[in-house]
Amino acid sequence: MAKLNALEHHASDFDKEVAFFRDVLGCPMTRELPGKMARFEVADEFSIVVFPHADDHPPYASFRGETVCLSVPNVDELAEQLKQRGATIRLGPTTQPSGLRNFFLETPSGLTMEYGTRMS
Repeated sequence: MAKLNALEHHASDFDKEVAFFRDVLGCPMTRELPGKMARFEVADEFSIVVFPHADDHPPYASFRGETVCLSVPNVDELAEQLKQRGATIRLGPTTQPSGLRNFFLETPSGLTMEYGTRMS
């Protein structure tokens, strides 16, 4: 079973969005790559990750809107199962420098979903 852990948001004005979560909502920033990404804890074990607009954030330039992020025990196994069921994997599985192994798919209506496994 997957665990919901984050929502990725591609903001039209990155700096304003970061200031809103930090200064207005008072959410703790748990990770930051200045100008590229800011992760805010908005609820117990749930974060919103703010990115600049997707056009400015390769390789995600074709992604639009929000991304639902789910943690799973074995990302490679799940990717293979979903491919066999007809899903089209848009990116990955790949291992990020942070140690997260992930892949992205898009639902028929355009919602981007990320599945990830934290590698030790």
